[in-house]
Amino acid sequence: MIFFLLLFSCIFGARKTQTLIGKNIGSSSLAAGIESENSVLKSRSYSLLFQTASTEEFQFWWPKFLLADPEIQIDLLADILTTRPEKVLVLSVLANPSFSQGDRCKIHLIAARQNIPLPALVVDEIPTRMKDRLFCALLEEVQGNEVSGPSSLAELLQNETLPLDLDFYEALQASKVSTLSGVLAQAYHLSEEHYRIPLGSSWIILDPDETSDLREELLSGTEMERMELIDFFWSIESPTSESVLRKLSAYGDDAGSFAKLALLSQGQGSPRFALKILENHTAKEMKLASLKALGNFLRKEQSQSVEAAIIETFEVEEVELRIAAIQAAGIARMAEAWRPLKRLKPYTLAAKIEIEASLRAISLSQR
Repeated sequence: MIFFLLLFSCIFGARKTQTLIGKNIGSSSLAAGIESENSVLKSRSYSLLFQTASTEEFQFWWPKFLLADPEIQIDLLADILTTRPEKVLVLSVLANPSFSQGDRCKIHLIAARQNIPLPALVVDEIPTRMKDRLFCALLEEVQGNEVSGPSSLAELLQNETLPLDLDFYEALQASKVSTLSGVLAQAYHLSEEHYRIPLGSSWIILDPDETSDLREELLSGTEMERMELIDFFWSIESPTSESVLRKLSAYGDDAGSFAKLALLSQGQGSPRFALKILENHTAKEMKLASLKALGNFLRKEQSQSVEAAIIETFEVEEVELRIAAIQAAGIARMAEAWRPLKRLKPYTLAAKIEIEASLRAISLSQR
């Protein structure tokens, strides 16, 4: 049966893509990235590979992935489970004895986000790193355990130095634990100024009905504060997120433009604004955000002008913009980008990885 399906796809013009197993591994840029000593390239290659992997490829590469750096495994697990929400994958990751208690708490939270049932994790030791302690305290809340004292989430949020990176706050927002509203309210009002946006955005997501005053406060912040706020809402598609972003988009500065791009990335609005940024804006960061938004927009809507603008950016001098355009073509799975991508002559492994990944994504969409 599989043979006839493959034959059918070839006859009717499906794009050919190289299988990353067996004798073809040596000529693959993604495989070279995985074997690289550069942890960034290794992580990116695994991420892109698993997005388009066939069952056979996945079975070949998953055991190798389990030998990768634990940090890479945790960083990529959420995305992997989005396309393959399988309990056995989580259990195979948890079998790694090198994971700390904090790592295990984070893995359980990732699984809970995908509604993958796991045996409750007993937190029998308090992690030393503050970030790990927060993840374990959040897991206790998600599991419905009553915890009091210095290791409880309430105490940690109010009395300790908090991390500023996004992953804990993303886990907090995704937890959907309704009992956290009061804790976040107290933590927000007691926290130092630079923790207020991460805590405030989490509070808004978890309790949108009781945070109208907080929204107005955060929406009236400085341009940099509003840019930071948008970072937290960019990938959250909900009525609350859309409402916040629309209010932020009313500003006439770069934060307002950034909010419009976030809305476009979620399929809201016209791409004309992003195309103007790509053509005329002087800030590279805004052009990169524009390409990201346009790629996501094309996943939901068709636009020849957007596709043409992305393909034109393959040839610009700025390397980061070229890479972002290649990524956008892959995100959108743009059939029109196939030939232009094949004509590119990249000089770096990073560029080769992105081109190969985009071609694989386009090929997959044509089957």
